[in-house]
Amino acid sequence: MRVVVCAHALLGDREKARRVADEEREAFKAQGEARGEAAMLLSGAEVAAGAPEGVSAAEGEEAERAALAARDTFRSLGDQKMEAMCLTALATAHLRGKSKRAQGEAVSRALAAGGEARALLQQLGDKRGEARALHALAVTSSQMGADSVVDALRYVREALALWKDLGDQRSEALELHAVAQLQLQDQRPQDAADASQTALTSLQGVKSGKGQHHQAAVLSTATAAFVALKEFEQAIRLCERKVAHFQADDDPMSEAIATEALVTVHLAAGDRTEALRAADRALVIVRSVPGKSRRSRRFEAAMLQTIADARLAGDEAEAAQEALEAALKIYKEIGDQDGLTKAHTNMSYVEMALGEYRDAIRAAGDARDAARGEGDRLQEGAALLALCCAHMSKGSKGDMRRCVGVAKDAQDIFEEEQHKRAEACAAYLLANAYINTKEFEKAIVVAKKSQSMFKEAECRDDESNLALLVAHAHFFQGLAEGAPDVGAKPPDVWQRALKAAEDALAMSRRRGNNEQIGKCLLGVAQVHVMTKNGKDAQQTLDEALELARKIESASAEAYAHTLNAQLYWALKQEDLAPEPARRALELFLQIGDQAGAELAEEMTRLTAGDDVPAAPTTAAASAATTAVAEYDGPTEEE
Repeated sequence: MRVVVCAHALLGDREKARRVADEEREAFKAQGEARGEAAMLLSGAEVAAGAPEGVSAAEGEEAERAALAARDTFRSLGDQKMEAMCLTALATAHLRGKSKRAQGEAVSRALAAGGEARALLQQLGDKRGEARALHALAVTSSQMGADSVVDALRYVREALALWKDLGDQRSEALELHAVAQLQLQDQRPQDAADASQTALTSLQGVKSGKGQHHQAAVLSTATAAFVALKEFEQAIRLCERKVAHFQADDDPMSEAIATEALVTVHLAAGDRTEALRAADRALVIVRSVPGKSRRSRRFEAAMLQTIADARLAGDEAEAAQEALEAALKIYKEIGDQDGLTKAHTNMSYVEMALGEYRDAIRAAGDARDAARGEGDRLQEGAALLALCCAHMSKGSKGDMRRCVGVAKDAQDIFEEEQHKRAEACAAYLLANAYINTKEFEKAIVVAKKSQSMFKEAECRDDESNLALLVAHAHFFQGLAEGAPDVGAKPPDVWQRALKAAEDALAMSRRRGNNEQIGKCLLGVAQVHVMTKNGKDAQQTLDEALELARKIESASAEAYAHTLNAQLYWALKQEDLAPEPARRALELFLQIGDQAGAELAEEMTRLTAGDDVPAAPTTAAASAATTAVAEYDGPTEEE
């Protein structure tokens, strides 16, 4: 029966595997067959411990209890081989469903179980079992942070040598795949690409369904390595070869997985059109899989979420909503709570794009509550980030106050879970919330903290964006204290604002990102406009306009024209203001920027009459700060 349970699990139907194990365990128990009962307990633990989609905290604890009970039975029966197998399963089960906070003790227990299993199997001369125990030790070690990868690689290489001695080509290739995954984790994409391609070649010689299934998994790792190397063409060629191979072998599930890898490459390369074309093809393929297993249905729903993300990135919110609704329906049908939570979180962002902010808040709240119910802290944190964005988009004073509390909750979760980049994202949102609640000192402190965390996580684009947000917060602090008169020395608050803006510009120049340089130029220009520094303001705006035209950014050009109009107005050169205001309005209408158009219309109206009032601070701030605020959150992938 263990073979039957294992077969269901390998085919991706883990629910059926668990059900068979539970039913057979009860039957053995009723017959007083302790060995059979223990064998089914072990099978159930192995199914939960090996679930690629992850398990809840409760499921992880159940797997631990099952493995321990089975171990005790086999130990009492004097069956050391089965006892060692239970210890190997226990080494993996100890880590399943654990939060980062709980992983420290769990890792220690897992290493102890894996070490005990290996010692027993060495004593028995069971090389196959020892290799599996070494693999479990490698998985455990890899959870202990970047420094532990060396130990994990040592374990998998020892396991690799055992599989070679045994002449087990499939297991040797799979262990080589584990080497590739660890090398990718260790920021060695070229080594990972070489190892995964060798594993793929080896698996081609395995003439079983298992070999096909594993080829698709290894392909995903190879693709990730090539994407990290930015070798997109090579990744595309590899994926297309494997798609054709799986298609010729009439293996639709593996073909769908290979097509999914192709989607990943196209998205990484910035080709949304080809990515969507491949994603639609993957849907057609997976829907042709006979039997509609839970695995194929989960894959279909996940692909619909990918399509929704791509549609949303292309401002196709309604199409994204349609895809997510289809995904939600599948997750409900198969009872996949984790999938439901993620889809509700994503739906919140879609509702924001549609302007349905109350629905966005509701979807994010549903995702948060579901994650809490499952004890999934990282998913809860992700839902809280969406909830924070939804409140910020709705924009009332009450929403902004709630946004502060929600962002703090998310920050606490990610700090507890030791997820540095997500914590930095939460800090970014908190800084924005503080700006909106006019707590500028707090905003500056939190934005600098977020910038520092992005730097530590080596997210350079995000680090640069946060430097701009620090400048943005200083600028608003200056507005709150008032702008100086023409010819007056700018107060310290404005000098700090200029320094922050110039620091952000210097960082963006070092990175050579023209779009970011353009935003930072506007950030510097807005300070010069508000402090009536005409010469430096004009020089900065001329550079911003030249760059905007070079990179064909109508938005950046429009905001630069708006600032130019405001500069002329502030310097009482009213006759020069109407032309840049008119040009800004044309550009805003051309790109469909309603907020920008309203601002330009106001500038045009104010500069049209003979009796021109003094430039209002809020008008001068609006264009410039909108340009800075276009950054709507971290963009680098985890």
